Amino acid sequence: MKLPYQVLALTTCFTLISHSTGVTSAALVNAGSTTTSFPSFNTTSVGLPIVPVDRYFAVESEFSDAPIDELSCLMFGVNVMADLALKNWIDSTPAFRSDLLPKYPLAYVDVQPEPPHTDIPNRFLIWGFEMALREYIIRPEFDEAQFHLMYRNKRVGTIKFLSTLVPSRETAENSTFAHRSVNNTSSTPFLAASSEKPHIIIDYFASARVLDRDSVFLAVYATLKAVAFPRASSISTVPFQIRPGAGRNIKIGFSSNDFAGQSPELQYRWIIEALREVPDWMVENVFKEVMMYVYFENLLVGSGSVDMLVAQASTS
Repeated sequence: MKLPYQVLALTTCFTLISHSTGVTSAALVNAGSTTTSFPSFNTTSVGLPIVPVDRYFAVESEFSDAPIDELSCLMFGVNVMADLALKNWIDSTPAFRSDLLPKYPLAYVDVQPEPPHTDIPNRFLIWGFEMALREYIIRPEFDEAQFHLMYRNKRVGTIKFLSTLVPSRETAENSTFAHRSVNNTSSTPFLAASSEKPHIIIDYFASARVLDRDSVFLAVYATLKAVAFPRASSISTVPFQIRPGAGRNIKIGFSSNDFAGQSPELQYRWIIEALREVPDWMVENVFKEVMMYVYFENLLVGSGSVDMLVAQASTS
């Protein structure tokens, strides 16, 4: 009998390198599932310490054969990770279902803690979403999937990436992805921590080079993961750069603009909002090198960039 889902396992070591060490659940192996290994993935940072993924944390993933809209999946990944990054790193989040994005309404995410747990630590969600979205990007196709968040080989929650094009999902009695009752069904309450929104201006470099779309998304996810650790209202005082990993020649950097104390100091929550906006801006225009200018109360408080790590060699 053909199994409807392929089961994959992702684990991370205590350094900044993520790698696969095989399926951690004997039940999945006994069910006849297959395991796929992925190459090492380094996230490097200059000026901003990266909190390493706990070595006891892992993600087990199951993919169905039901297609899911690629761009909707990538974009709500940015939105949910930004919402989570605004929250306190040491807090936890109860079950929720993401809002449908008006411009990308063909997919959404459903997050459920594993009973008897009633919530999931925010750091597990940040790590889990970044790993799940990275796995989507390196796969050859986008299908509905569920990602089981594991800690010390015990499931603590599940993230489900779901398509809005699947009919009668809520009434399916035996669906693998059937939803449990959710009280908090929106990610909107996350935004309460960031009621003071900045004004973000995005523009191309004067001689902007074309960027690989998937590398841009990976860089945004990696940067959101990095800036999720500092408290959202804290000040970014040191310029920093984040590079998502080997083979991805893109970096994201930010610096403050607090000359002579003439403007408010750049806060991490405003960086998060800039990261939320830049992929959508590129989708609307072209994926090329950009500058991001962060204004608050009509004052420039900081700037950032998405650009190539090194200049391309001349072919002349």
